[in-house]
Amino acid sequence: MKPDYQVIDSVEILDKEFSPAPIYFNDRLTCIIGGKSTGKSLLLHNMASAIDPNQVSEKIDVTKNSNKTIDEVKVYWKDGAISQKGSDFQEHKIVYIPQTYLNRLSDEHEELTEIDEIIHDIVMLNPEAQKAYDELNQNLGELKTEIDRVIYNLIQQYNDWQTRVKSLAEIGTKIGLEKEIKKLKEEKEKLSKELSLSEEDISTYDEAIKAISTLDGKIQTIEKSIETIRGIQSLVTLATGDYDLSDDLLLKIRASGEKAVQAADEIWRKDQEILLTDLQKELQEIKDKRAEKDAIAKPLSAKISENEAIKKLTEAVQDEEKKLDKFVEVEKQTKKTEERYNELLQQLTARFMKYRELHQAYATAINENRELAMEDLEFSAEAPFRRDAFTQEIQSCFDRRTSFRSYIDLEKYDESWVAADNVAKLINAIVDGTIHLIRNKTPENVLRELLGDWYNSTYKVSMDGDLIDEMSPGKKALVLLKMLISLAESTCPILVDQPEDDLDNRSIFDELIPFIKKKKIMRQIIVVTHNANVVLGADSEEVIVANQNGKNSPNKKFRFEYRSGSIEDDLPEESGRTDTLGKQGIQQQICDILEGGKSAFDLRKHKYRI
Repeated sequence: MKPDYQVIDSVEILDKEFSPAPIYFNDRLTCIIGGKSTGKSLLLHNMASAIDPNQVSEKIDVTKNSNKTIDEVKVYWKDGAISQKGSDFQEHKIVYIPQTYLNRLSDEHEELTEIDEIIHDIVMLNPEAQKAYDELNQNLGELKTEIDRVIYNLIQQYNDWQTRVKSLAEIGTKIGLEKEIKKLKEEKEKLSKELSLSEEDISTYDEAIKAISTLDGKIQTIEKSIETIRGIQSLVTLATGDYDLSDDLLLKIRASGEKAVQAADEIWRKDQEILLTDLQKELQEIKDKRAEKDAIAKPLSAKISENEAIKKLTEAVQDEEKKLDKFVEVEKQTKKTEERYNELLQQLTARFMKYRELHQAYATAINENRELAMEDLEFSAEAPFRRDAFTQEIQSCFDRRTSFRSYIDLEKYDESWVAADNVAKLINAIVDGTIHLIRNKTPENVLRELLGDWYNSTYKVSMDGDLIDEMSPGKKALVLLKMLISLAESTCPILVDQPEDDLDNRSIFDELIPFIKKKKIMRQIIVVTHNANVVLGADSEEVIVANQNGKNSPNKKFRFEYRSGSIEDDLPEESGRTDTLGKQGIQQQICDILEGGKSAFDLRKHKYRI
């Protein structure tokens, strides 16, 4: 028993060319038959348009079929609802399969076609597959956010590194500074010999002055560290997440997190005191040493300052030694910054590589799911690299006037190129400007575009051991039809226009008819057909005969008229009728209109012994 909201009861066409009488449908299988251009497809198309115009538009874009659209069509559902053109809200759902749609789908050559969407919807009927897919999407979203964060940090770290490199260049070179200090000291030593100062005095003074300069730098560093540590109030922050939980549970989780933050802050305050105590102790020790050196330098300072030349040389040596100390410190920081840049480069590369891991993990989950089967169809998944799309993205970012073949050869590379070393070299070349970007592109936005998800989670369907991509057009169309009919919203009506046009005769008899007989129990099926085996073999509960007024096929009053009844109906509609639909029963209409109608009836009579 189907729910009333999943059953089309009747249709009214309020157009001067059509009979206004309601056309009724059975809740199982209704077949619409008629000669060429008699209004069969026209009826089905306008029913579908009244219920779901967006779906119809999408399907027509595939088939390129053209059917007249009638403005005043009302579709009455068994639950009392009415679907019609212009309705703001579409309450009811259908699956509409227009003529030649199945084969046109088979002809598509896009990266992801509607076939892939259909297969995906079928796979998602399985709860475990749906769970794995949701996890994939969540992980991909988190990975993209993480990659964007690392890209930002990488660019900032590179800029910091290059700033320090420039600072080093501005200071000078280590060798140059050392040579200058040696030269100045030699000049000072030579001048000192000519004065009353002993070499020991000058050496002692120079050593003390140099030590004072070094100790002053250490004092400044420690005082800055003390100030920084005092300013750190907390080392942790409460994490936030978009959890699918009740408000009550979220409040409890937040309360627990706040307790954890408080506990961490308590630990930090104790450790902070220890750190500050140690730094203060170290600071005092350095200040004491400075005082010792100052006590040595002061007595000699007055004596040395008497000689202006020695004083100037001493100051020059001090200046150069300060430069050397600064150079050594900046060089050390530059190296640390470079190391941090390389760490971020490796992190970014590893995260980009993780896209493949996530898609492959999803494919494995699908392939190991033994419950993923439908009728005689089997499903599997894989994670292909979107080479063409990746190539197009590179071409849209890189200036083609410069060579980047040493990093990636767009004519020869394949998925094997996506290895850590290759990706890291490409990223580095983008960041350092080795690869020239097109105008208005920056390293940051190029990396955000290139380091996206270049993998698809795609599916394979097989029947009788044949993959869908390798099937004949007829067999592929049959598989697609089976999937569409089995798809849930699985209890909504399905409207199919001449499925036999996409199938071979054997598939119709051996596969389609038994399948329709099985599925019509679960959902309403309305089929336009010119094949008697579909009508009779599938035991259609209702047959609608369509006719367009013509010289050899007159109607009673309107250009398009329809008559419905059961297969068993073998009587004229009324005595004395001469119009095409009224002068003979449904059985005779089937025999006259449908291919193989008479022989199909004989087979059916033999089967049921009637």
